[in-house]
Amino acid sequence: MQEKQFQTKNNLHSIGIDLLNNFSKKEIEGFSHFVACLHFNTDKYITRLLEILRREVLGKRQFDEDIKKSVYAKVFSDKVSTKGLNLEQRKRLSAKLTGLTRLAERFLAIEGLEENKVYRSDLVCKKLLEKKQYLLFNRTINKEKKMLSAQIERDLIYHSQHYELAVNTLSHLHYTGEFYKKDNLPEILYHLDIRNCLSKLNLYITILSLKGINERTYDTSSMEITLQLLNLPQYVNHPMLQVYKATIQLMKTQNEANYRQLLNLLECDTTYIPKADLNGFYATLTNFCIRQINRGQFSYHDLFELYQKIERKNLLIEGNFVSSVSLKSAIICACRIGEFKWAKTIIEKYKSFINKPIRESVWHYNSGVIAFYQKDYKKALSHFIRTDNVSADYDINGRVMLLKSFYENDEYYDERTMQRFRSTEKFFKENKHLSPTRKRSYKNFVRILIYTYKFRHRSTKMTIESITERLNKQDVNSDRNWLLEKINEL
Repeated sequence: MQEKQFQTKNNLHSIGIDLLNNFSKKEIEGFSHFVACLHFNTDKYITRLLEILRREVLGKRQFDEDIKKSVYAKVFSDKVSTKGLNLEQRKRLSAKLTGLTRLAERFLAIEGLEENKVYRSDLVCKKLLEKKQYLLFNRTINKEKKMLSAQIERDLIYHSQHYELAVNTLSHLHYTGEFYKKDNLPEILYHLDIRNCLSKLNLYITILSLKGINERTYDTSSMEITLQLLNLPQYVNHPMLQVYKATIQLMKTQNEANYRQLLNLLECDTTYIPKADLNGFYATLTNFCIRQINRGQFSYHDLFELYQKIERKNLLIEGNFVSSVSLKSAIICACRIGEFKWAKTIIEKYKSFINKPIRESVWHYNSGVIAFYQKDYKKALSHFIRTDNVSADYDINGRVMLLKSFYENDEYYDERTMQRFRSTEKFFKENKHLSPTRKRSYKNFVRILIYTYKFRHRSTKMTIESITERLNKQDVNSDRNWLLEKINEL
């Protein structure tokens, strides 16, 4: 029983060490000052434990039994048997590690409050009212209101802050006995309603995004009622709510009219929408556009115009970095319609915004894509073979583009190219991260590519008709249109 308890504690300690290993350099420095502060920690052994962990363990080695012996001896200045820590010593170290983990959790909570204006301001105001510091309370409230009035974005955080300030103002009226003379209930109700509407609509979008990915069902009846409420006069002119409504209607109906409605709303002044939310709305438009292209309803020109709008609004950059996936999608789309100048400008413009560890690989991949669509296959190959693993998405697309480039580049049959085809086919067959459907889709692509390559170089008895028939019988294929194009050329 005791052994099981220790095993559980050891798991908790591993989690605690893993947590500290995930602290940034700045966070670990701040945490050290936090632990050294007597207001938060009076246990000198915990302070010493963190010092030893920082110097000898964190980011350097596994916290195994040998390291535990070394750490224990340095923290407590006790002799440790060569056999390892005894029961009493293990308990002692365990208690300090638990204490350190609790302090780390408390530190993160304080850091979270520093980053979250809504909760921090709310807690401060409540404490000031408890202390009957009404002058300081009013000063804090007025300062927060002034900051909010200067805020352009009218999102969930904005209305949550307004709501909390209004509730605390009402509490102040209770504390000072002025509640029966005046109140601010209309203000509270307005921001409460907007906050709740935005929360529900945001959740509704999440549910609609999961539709088709999993088989779970959700009760969205209350969310449908919220959508109907948006027709009321007090909500019809709230821009953020109307954008949410248009996004949900597009996700539900998948029709062009709702696509145009959302697009028009986002073409107006969108400074009231936070960048993260704006990215999400444009992602919905992009996904719809791609689906319509696959159905033959839209063209790549429609998608390219959308990417141009996204780029003009500076939405390719998220945080301080450009999304490598969005960059790739935009460049491929531009190349498909011959907008090579735009594609080259974009890859050079955003190169410095690509995360440094993957910068060169992303640049080479996208430069390879541009060269491929310009039919400069030797140049494309020189870029693709210099692309390391950026992500699963880049890895898969990179392998496919490499095969296409070899196919286009080879004037004569080359067994080395065939070996690449077979090894890539094996890669997709054995890939554990792909769904069964995607795995079959890529395998089917490579198999037809092999048949087509052999026929092109007269190394098979198969006819072009039999290859086409095999392709048509496949339920899924990652790039059926490109293969049909190559077959037609033959």
